[in-house]
Amino acid sequence: MNQLPDTVVIHLDNAFPGSHWEVGPYATTLLTTEEGRAIASDAGWVVRSPPRGTWHYESSLNTDWGCDGSWVFTTY
Repeated sequence: MNQLPDTVVIHLDNAFPGSHWEVGPYATTLLTTEEGRAIASDAGWVVRSPPRGTWHYESSLNTDWGCDGSWVFTTY
C-alpha cells in the first residue's frame, strides 16, 4: 500500500534479486511475477530503502487464493 503522492519502486532483497515493482501514488497492489503469480518467500522479505514503511499481517487477505493471509507493507 503506497500512501505517498509519488510512485514508489520496491526492491526485495533475499528474494527475486534484480527484480523491482513500481507502485503508483496512493495505490494498493499485489506484487506478482512476470507470469502473474503472487510472489512468496519462506525466508522473509527485506525491502530496500527508500521507501520507509511498516509491515503488518492481514489474515483476511488472499484467502480465495488458498492463503491464510498476507503480509502488507505500507509506505509512509
